[in-house]
Amino acid sequence: AVFVQLAPEATATRYAAVLAARGDTEAGRREAGRAAQAQAVTNRMAQADFAARLQALDLGHAEIYRIHRAANGLAIRVRPDQLSVLRSLPGVRSVE
Repeated sequence: AVFVQLAPEATATRYAAVLAARGDTEAGRREAGRAAQAQAVTNRMAQADFAARLQALDLGHAEIYRIHRAANGLAIRVRPDQLSVLRSLPGVRSVE
């Protein structure tokens, strides 16, 4: 199994960046929360697009799980000879 990290930043990373920029105040935390919610939507859409591309390629993969908070990506089971295909897909940051 491999983890495919997608380009949009993780939800927690977005929250931390906004909080650092706006300050750890009530208003800063609210703004960071809104930014994190928007990032979660962006990440879910990126994951859905990536999953659709995989289906179209018919690699015979198996999706294990998706995450968007601590990292943004999908764990999948795929043959080792297909890793270069995964790395070449748009929006892929890394394949580990």
